[in-house]
Amino acid sequence: MTRKQRYGEIFGCWYDEGRIYRRSDSQQTWSILATESVARYKELEALTGIKFHLEVGNIRATLDKEEFQALLDSAKQNQLEAEDSTHCWKERFPYLNLLKESLVYFEK
Repeated sequence: MTRKQRYGEIFGCWYDEGRIYRRSDSQQTWSILATESVARYKELEALTGIKFHLEVGNIRATLDKEEFQALLDSAKQNQLEAEDSTHCWKERFPYLNLLKESLVYFEK
């Protein structure tokens, strides 16, 4: 007996509302896998009739300059739409309460 037969529905990550994902990663393999997976979400929604994805972006803040540069490098290498929001995050995201020394990366 399958889970769907036993429980009447399919289990999956869409039960985890608010799941955060990112496409940038210091390891290119994970960045590629994430990017290719996200690219299929609309197709999967159409095939299943289940709306589970809403693109809102991803904000990451760090005090570590090397980590921050690795994020920017990953975005460039993998052709992701991302930007250094260090100097504009207060205007764009006024609800955030970050340290003034924070380096802020925004992946669209």
